[in-house]
Amino acid sequence: MSEKRQEAEKKAEKAAAELEGLVAEFNYLRSLADGLQRSIEILNTALSEIFIAKSTLEEVKKAGVNSEILVPSGAGSFTRAEVKDASKVFLNLGAGYVAELPVEDAISKLDERAKQVQERLSQTQNQLVQVVNRMNAVQQRINELYSKLGGRETGVQ
Repeated sequence: MSEKRQEAEKKAEKAAAELEGLVAEFNYLRSLADGLQRSIEILNTALSEIFIAKSTLEEVKKAGVNSEILVPSGAGSFTRAEVKDASKVFLNLGAGYVAELPVEDAISKLDERAKQVQERLSQTQNQLVQVVNRMNAVQQRINELYSKLGGRETGVQ
């Protein structure tokens, strides 16, 4: 076998090995992106629930005692309720604990939670952008290697 042919075969083997590694990396990145997207959906849902709770508490505060209000009961439905005590509400603290707090304190706690969730949402969105950018770079290199090996460009599936 000629030296040129041996050299060409070594290059092809090296490219094939690189291609195999890149395909594995791409698949890993795709699953990572899917997980980040699910996290974004969960964070958006949590943020929406916080805003609904805050809005409800603000309505309770405005309505005062013995007023009728509409309380969100989920999935876009509401229930009529009469406010017996507008000064305090119960707020879930997590881990099975609930605290009775003045409405203003509960609203402040919800604002803090919303800020934390928004920060986490922003971080997760930034991570997703980075992963997608890396996926695009890997896809481009895969297409280059595939072309060198005699194939045609294709999207990794």
